Amino acid sequence: MTVPVSLIGAFIFFPLLGFSINVLSLLGLVLAIGIVVDDAIVVVEAVMHHIEHGMTPKEATIKAMEEVSGPVVAIGLVLSAVFVPVGFMGASPGVSTSSFAITIALSVLLSVHQRPHPEPGPLGAAAEGAHGKKTFLTPFYNWFQQGLRAQAPNPTCSFLGAS
Repeated sequence: MTVPVSLIGAFIFFPLLGFSINVLSLLGLVLAIGIVVDDAIVVVEAVMHHIEHGMTPKEATIKAMEEVSGPVVAIGLVLSAVFVPVGFMGASPGVSTSSFAITIALSVLLSVHQRPHPEPGPLGAAAEGAHGKKTFLTPFYNWFQQGLRAQAPNPTCSFLGAS
């Protein structure tokens, strides 16, 4: 839910800030999606790490959030600290890039605001497949894993570009 909340939230602020939906603001949203998804992946990977080491999904979520909330929030604040000043630059470069910079900063800040509130239910439900239980995503997961195995007999070498 982090990606939709941060994107819809950014769109809500557009009219308040006098921004229009243009190429630069949409480019900012695309970049913000990458940043927000990266943060979400960090959280999910931390949860999965703890589940693989025997914790229940709820315990794993709590433990993972204790570990990664600080760094994820710090990343969001640092990115905002970089992009907000760009949004207030004067002259021609500042006017043309303000919607880009502020869009990224808003999306990242909205993501940071939501990040400390994970949904253990969806994370736990998705992770139950790791213990051999079948979920509605199990067929897709199995199909995807078969495709990966067929493409890369040795995943480490294939990932690094060596065969």
